[in-house]
Amino acid sequence: MNIRTNPIASHRMTTDARAACLPLLVLAVLPAVAAASDAPMRLTERIAVQPSRFCGVARFADGRVVQTTDWIEAGGGVPAGASIYDCFDAFTCEEPTDCEQCGFYTLGAEHCNTFAVADMTVEAGCEGSLVRRLGFAWYWYCGGSGSETCYVGVFTGPSFPADCSGPVDYVLESGVVFDFGELGCHPGGVYFTEINLEGSGLDLPLYPGRSAYGLFFARAFDGNNLTPATCAQPALWSANGLTSGVERAGSNGPLQYDDTNRDGAHDPSECNNYAVGRCPDPLTAVVAFRGDAGGECTGEEAISKARCRSGGKVVVKVIRGVVGEPFQVRLDTGEEAEGEFNSRSKGKVKFNGVSSGRNAATATFACGDTDVRVFDCP
Repeated sequence: MNIRTNPIASHRMTTDARAACLPLLVLAVLPAVAAASDAPMRLTERIAVQPSRFCGVARFADGRVVQTTDWIEAGGGVPAGASIYDCFDAFTCEEPTDCEQCGFYTLGAEHCNTFAVADMTVEAGCEGSLVRRLGFAWYWYCGGSGSETCYVGVFTGPSFPADCSGPVDYVLESGVVFDFGELGCHPGGVYFTEINLEGSGLDLPLYPGRSAYGLFFARAFDGNNLTPATCAQPALWSANGLTSGVERAGSNGPLQYDDTNRDGAHDPSECNNYAVGRCPDPLTAVVAFRGDAGGECTGEEAISKARCRSGGKVVVKVIRGVVGEPFQVRLDTGEEAEGEFNSRSKGKVKFNGVSSGRNAATATFACGDTDVRVFDCP
């Protein structure tokens, strides 16, 4: 049995958790893995898309993906929610990470991996949560030009193999298929989406311990089977690491099954090790899961940055709050400003004419929690 691993990297999984969750909601590739490139490529170009509709599905042991609900029209605002598993957030380049560059990895435009299954460990205290909002990103090469109908299936399951030496015994159960209609091929950047499941009646469960998720990229869905896309691949990032100095929610290990022959299934030779020393490390298929707010605060609200520029222009940024909830920032010099958390659970306020010298910003959140950040004005 030929199992591809990286000889210079060790198998690691970060299991440290930041805090209890309020449940609500690329690599230096071995030649056999990538057909078009032996090294990762960073892409900062991003193209936002939204599905027109989605439906619930079940995945059976024989690989069939069977529709279990009627199609539901996509729409509605982004719901409140704390991060449960976050292998997604930093790609926008709006917030600093512990890596020198921003942007997702791909394995070259013509690399095809239409069905990826990876492991995850959700944020401590979030086990058993139901997904209310999710995001993912992918490169849609298809035929290299023109367009192709795009369906994406997202699945979760309770187990993932400990290593690549045994049978392919990951388990995927519940899922949702999203219909994006015709998407342009080889766009030069990654497509990304954030989708609201609130009120749809569809719930993706998240499991304790080392569990599994899958992304299936298809060009057709007949209610019983997904037909693999001509060529597509998940973008790559990692839940392990920091965004704005705060650990991202959850963690991932280095192993991932990649359907590079596009037969809609995996065999042991398609198990690959993505711990190859890139930043962040190890890489894995991009996805984010969020859940129900369970209150007015996530318990993870923080000031990520307080910065003063010439002329006394101060910007204070806050992160990881409940979408739509207000916050207030007061400076030690007496200035006050209010804001609210946006659809990415972030917010900021600005002050002008702040006097020079040492100062401090105190943010007060909806539930009464506070955070303080000291800064200096020139």
